[in-house]
Amino acid sequence: MLIYDVSAEEIINQLTLALSASEAEELVEKLTYLIKHREYHHDHLEDYENTSNLNVVVIQPDKLHTYDESFRDELSKVLKL
Repeated sequence: MLIYDVSAEEIINQLTLALSASEAEELVEKLTYLIKHREYHHDHLEDYENTSNLNVVVIQPDKLHTYDESFRDELSKVLKL
């Protein structure tokens, strides 16, 4: 698992994610879809006021080239590539 702050381009060691029931259901649906459909490797979960955005990624080493460079570099370290 890699928790990455896209704005700061750095790894976060701990994070608390507080979701409403409907947001939690949406997150589960998006993750399930990503697992079943390998042609997609990420999706976004946004709150209804558009103040927060959560990017969810199912790691696929063969698709690292499709990720942002700074994220790809950190992910490569985690994957020990």
